[in-house]
Amino acid sequence: MKKILLLSALLVSNVANAGLNLDYRAYNTPVNYNFAEVEVGYKTYESADKDIDTVFISIGSELMLSEKVIMKYSFSGEEINDATTVLAANAGLLYRVPLTEKFDLVLGGELEFDWVGVEESSRSAHYSHENTAIGAHFGLRYGFTDKLEAVTQVVISDSSSDSLMTTISTTKLSYYLTENVGVGAFYSARFNDDLDTSNVGAHVRFRF
Repeated sequence: MKKILLLSALLVSNVANAGLNLDYRAYNTPVNYNFAEVEVGYKTYESADKDIDTVFISIGSELMLSEKVIMKYSFSGEEINDATTVLAANAGLLYRVPLTEKFDLVLGGELEFDWVGVEESSRSAHYSHENTAIGAHFGLRYGFTDKLEAVTQVVISDSSSDSLMTTISTTKLSYYLTENVGVGAFYSARFNDDLDTSNVGAHVRFRF
């Protein structure tokens, strides 16, 4: 977990020093698309034998390249039973479709890379597994007020290593304490034929 925290600190520092100065509501959008975000939460791996709980941390960012095009990325990590480390990197390009003054439809694609490393100290054994997935993104974003906004999205992806289709559903609520800092909560669930997971946690946002 120390490696994950260090990685997150470095990424936050890089974003903070980027020198970007974008409008809080760029292009009159109902929600803020220009931010860096840190998430911390609990993840549950659900299997037929037993459920496994772990803590994860993620850092990500969104940036409007134009009135309609949004770039996103995130890095996440977790440790399971002090033996298994899971790292993931995600990048996406999204297209914004304004529906009403407070309501946006967001469509696009995402690319995710996962790395799993397992080390069994008792047998001095170590192995790792890598996987790449390409997915389609469908999202809705609603601004209740200038300070309160909600996101719900579904990503359907196909794994390159085992041709496994995965559906990820996420709901997130954010409240801006100031024009530059927001806090909130989220829930996410991942489903496929091999393993289901669920995430719940809190996040902090920093406006560019």
